[in-house]
Amino acid sequence: MVQFAIQVLNASISMYFVFRADSSFDIGTGHIMRCMTLANALRDVGHECSFICKNHYGNINSLLLENDFEVHELQVSNSKNNLVLGRNMDQLSHHCWLGSSWDHDAYLTNNILDKRNPDWVIVDHYALDISWHKQVRSNTKKIMVIDDIADRHHDCEILLDQNLGADIGDYIKLVPKKCRLFLGPEYALLRPEFKRLREESLFKKRFGELRHILINFGGGDKLNLTEKVLKSLSKIKLPKNIQIDVVLGPQGSLGANISSFRDVFCGQIKFSKSITNMAEIMTSADLAISAAGSTSWERCALGLPAIIFSIADNQKKITENIVKNGAGISLCELSLTNGEFEASFQKFYSRDVLLSYSKAASKITEGCGASALIGKFND
Repeated sequence: MVQFAIQVLNASISMYFVFRADSSFDIGTGHIMRCMTLANALRDVGHECSFICKNHYGNINSLLLENDFEVHELQVSNSKNNLVLGRNMDQLSHHCWLGSSWDHDAYLTNNILDKRNPDWVIVDHYALDISWHKQVRSNTKKIMVIDDIADRHHDCEILLDQNLGADIGDYIKLVPKKCRLFLGPEYALLRPEFKRLREESLFKKRFGELRHILINFGGGDKLNLTEKVLKSLSKIKLPKNIQIDVVLGPQGSLGANISSFRDVFCGQIKFSKSITNMAEIMTSADLAISAAGSTSWERCALGLPAIIFSIADNQKKITENIVKNGAGISLCELSLTNGEFEASFQKFYSRDVLLSYSKAASKITEGCGASALIGKFND
């Protein structure tokens, strides 16, 4: 009888969420990944979730299908009529990421929403703003926006910016008065294994010994930084006990140039692609060489210091705040050829330096953002 009552209660509060997000070689994979993390958390407590995504070149929509989410795929428009910039779209710095005008995208989205009437539409897209929100509002009860660049207006009930340094002043003039703001890494959308492995990771890093390096530049590594970093590391006489883990994203390629480093590092290096155990790899790592995307909060939750490269404009603020908080060092591509990278890397041979950066990283977030947000949808 008690079990039946719980089932009835769960059924009565179950809601339907539709996510609108995209991935591609230009956009990257971070928007889809953080949305999928939230969708998994919602599904775990009994809610239903589905996705609306464009079929951009280099997308990872198949990953959503592999995780048993329904995906409604929108075609990228080749029609000149549908590529004409919609109202105020020319003011959005990322309008080219959409693959159509905003109003055509809203039209296609509404065709899907009209048949489903979701409780929430969750939008994670730099090319969509208040104009799009108002167009789809009649087909959903509420709207949530995930953002981190604060460069456009929104019509939403909830806005999440998980970045370090996000401030109410960034958004107060961009959202309605009724909108609830959830700001900072406290709400970072991390998979549950990062919270689960946090204590183990911090314990492993307690001595400040540099034995295991992680190299990871996200979905596609358009700047080919993986190869350039490996070339710079090859100029350093690494201690024999140091191991290198190179993790390529789903859009990455283990080309001949990268593969050749197997011989250069003589068994000290391992290559992986499209892995599902990033939390375990970060737990074993002592230093990451990485981009400054949403994976930054994964590293921080596990106390993993980093040498960070900003590979997109929206990552610059993340990098600045991580450096400001003592959790990482910021370098540019030029540093890989002028000797600056080698000097920065060797600083982490110091136990005190490595420990300091690890402790600072661990203070930024504990990795509980998804669970912290779940109850907010019922308020």
